[in-house]
Amino acid sequence: MLSEMKQQKASHDRSRPSSSGRGYGVRWQQYRKRFLQAHPLCVNFEDCRHRGAVVDHIKPYNQGGEFWDPGNHQAMCKSCHDRKTAREPGGFSRFHTNPHVDIKVALRKNHLPRKKSLMVLDCYHGEGAIWNQIKRSTEKTIQVVGIDKRQIAGELQLKGDNLKFIRGLHLGIYDVIDLDTYGVPYGALRAVLGNRTLKKGTAVFLTFILSIRGRLPPDMLSDLGYSRKMVRTCQALFSKNGFDKMKAFLAQCGVKKIAYINVNNKFYIHFKVE
Repeated sequence: MLSEMKQQKASHDRSRPSSSGRGYGVRWQQYRKRFLQAHPLCVNFEDCRHRGAVVDHIKPYNQGGEFWDPGNHQAMCKSCHDRKTAREPGGFSRFHTNPHVDIKVALRKNHLPRKKSLMVLDCYHGEGAIWNQIKRSTEKTIQVVGIDKRQIAGELQLKGDNLKFIRGLHLGIYDVIDLDTYGVPYGALRAVLGNRTLKKGTAVFLTFILSIRGRLPPDMLSDLGYSRKMVRTCQALFSKNGFDKMKAFLAQCGVKKIAYINVNNKFYIHFKVE
């Protein structure tokens, strides 16, 4: 399956015009440099903690957005930009699905609270693939409230920055909180565990993926006792054994027991708020 997706993506890329042919020539590169100097941080910085590397078209120009309008531009890191592009019409999403969705569904079904009716806060909702599948395969009544930066037709959804919503929501009404995304959703996890309305017994599901060259968020390392100076000096060094550091952070927050599945260093985690 993975090799087939790679072949499809390669074929898709070969069929696209060159970057210059799509308008990203010398003029764009000069503009990109100026824009990123003026907007150095990713628009999702509070969550991803990365600097901007790409000037993104908020409304894609092939969907009617203005190519050269600064009001239609935002700075994004590559990983955030890739996720956004994958979800857009005509993007890579037709070749890219939520990875290991069956494993994620099984983990959640095995650890659902023992109630007939559940309220779920899905903090990285996207198209709701995981919870749509769970709702179809269980007799429980499940109400999902999703958070995402784009609105999905027919979905009960909060549109916008998940960190702002998590900090302001009364989390006590939710039985399940889901933090499934690509990377390390440390900002959202920290906001959930720091919300005083979070109730005991809440089931939390979390995806933790640190690539070979990936780095843990600086705030996470600081919370674990590494000084800002140490982190700035060699963030990659202190990001080694990232999953052990994630477990240490959870323990520091009072999480005594976790269940997880490791698939090629992609960790799918569950714990219960105590």
